[in-house]
Amino acid sequence: MNIENKINDSIRPQVDYRLHIDEQTNVITLKIFQGLYPPYFYKEKAYKRNDSASVPVDSLELSRLILEGQNCSYDSLPSHASNLHFSILEKALQY
Repeated sequence: MNIENKINDSIRPQVDYRLHIDEQTNVITLKIFQGLYPPYFYKEKAYKRNDSASVPVDSLELSRLILEGQNCSYDSLPSHASNLHFSILEKALQY
């Protein structure tokens, strides 16, 4: 029960997980299921998998993860600029 409290107190937003404690080997297995509201923070820091390690994300990656959690991407966001020109693209498409 103490382990569950530590998990619940350390990860935000709350996640669904399965905890298994092998009494013979004293091995604890924690499986965290993918949730609906990523990114998730462990002790107020967001992490991502990098091969076999978990590494903290920088602010740019955190912004991308937040958008991904909302099923958005940078290119789907509205632009605040109103005077846009695509002359280079237009020239490239003429050939």
